[in-house]
Amino acid sequence: HPDLRHRSSEQIRAYYPTLFRELPAKFDAQYKNPCWSKSGPRDLQCLPYAYLLGMPKCGSSDLWERLSSHPEVAAPSRKEIRWFTRGEFSEDDNYPMRWNRDETISTFTKHLTKAVGKIRAQPQSIVIDGGPHTLW
Repeated sequence: HPDLRHRSSEQIRAYYPTLFRELPAKFDAQYKNPCWSKSGPRDLQCLPYAYLLGMPKCGSSDLWERLSSHPEVAAPSRKEIRWFTRGEFSEDDNYPMRWNRDETISTFTKHLTKAVGKIRAQPQSIVIDGGPHTLW
């Protein structure tokens, strides 16, 4: 995204310390998906293994349905969580960094609870996320 050229990874990490502090140093190797747990399987959190990018009216909903129906895919309870599409890296005064500085990765992974349930039962399953607005 063109706005990323205005922000270094150090700036982003410094601006969102809570978000990056929550991420694990490494993911749990028993899962194919990038998952981690701080105190056991009950608090398992996962990030998407694959992200569906698209544009409006290009067939992304059909592709989503087809991928979601695969037995080794764990989809969230809804398509288009839109956690990454809030203008978070914009330099434009009309679109300032919109995330709260105390934003946590848990605000994203809580939307994946249904998918994580399947990951617990089938560790080789993967979580998908995305939608037509993510490409923007």
